[in-house]
Amino acid sequence: MNKKEVIEKFYDTTEATYYRHKKQNRPVIKFIEKYFTDDDLEEFLTTGKVSRLESQKIDDDFKNLILDDHMLHNVKFKLMTLSAGTFKMLEILQDALKDIDPNDDEFTLENAKQRLIDRIYAVEKNSIFKTKSKKEGVAQWIKDYLSKAEVYAMVKYPQTIIKLTSNKEKE
Repeated sequence: MNKKEVIEKFYDTTEATYYRHKKQNRPVIKFIEKYFTDDDLEEFLTTGKVSRLESQKIDDDFKNLILDDHMLHNVKFKLMTLSAGTFKMLEILQDALKDIDPNDDEFTLENAKQRLIDRIYAVEKNSIFKTKSKKEGVAQWIKDYLSKAEVYAMVKYPQTIIKLTSNKEKE
């Protein structure tokens, strides 16, 4: 089948309708002709999908970006509860986030929360305010208020969280 025949079948229309839409410069005809091969369209008509598009990493990255943005938005509001307690707790969180490599292959959604909590307990006590009880407070806050996805987004984008918490300290 050629593209015209495939598009006719795709739209379940006649040849005349296809040419009329083409002459009218309908965006959908331009889109299909520009981005899909005859094989893509035939495959869709027979299987209901285009396999080369089913495994697009771009789609996954875009979905993840939207999810991460949503999670960071949630974290922003939840950070207000932590900052109501003490700014030293925010410093502990900042220090822990700086110590985690977001590109580490072993860092996953499933272990994100525990890895951040482990880093919190490992934060050096370089001031009298970074006490064990404050670290426990931050760790408990993470356990109680943040989802795995929120922690994962925090660790993937630590600069965003550090910037947010730094702005809180200045207010």
